[in-house]
Amino acid sequence: MQPYSFRIPRRLDCGIAMLHLELGAKHAGESVRWSFPAGSIARLSAS
Repeated sequence: MQPYSFRIPRRLDCGIAMLHLELGAKHAGESVRWSFPAGSIARLSAS
């Protein structure tokens, strides 16, 4: 894996991506929810 070269922390970058996914789903009329399974990546699911 190559080093992250930008000055934005990866966690913040991931949070921005998560926000975009959630806003896009809500704009499309979907009710969504994030879950954070232990030892796994976050999951977005329709609720």
